[in-house]
Amino acid sequence: METEMFRVNLADWIKQEETESGENAFYHPNTEYFKVMREINQYETEFIANSGDLVKMAKKHSATYNQLNEKDKDFVDFRLDEEIFFITYDDE
Repeated sequence: METEMFRVNLADWIKQEETESGENAFYHPNTEYFKVMREINQYETEFIANSGDLVKMAKKHSATYNQLNEKDKDFVDFRLDEEIFFITYDDE
């Protein structure tokens, strides 16, 4: 199965990720992930899902990302590169 690429509003995605993470959003290393996302959002309004776009943007726009230790960077890379599904339901 091929993964679809599509545009995603970054601010909306951050809100959704925070909601889905719940209390875990406030614990390390998730705090680093969300800080990186907010730094990206200062420069970018959307990204292409399932394209590696967020990692490229993090390297370009996030001072936090570029200063992460290896373990935290691996975690943030994993979160930034997670596969995103967009599910629609057809009316029958």
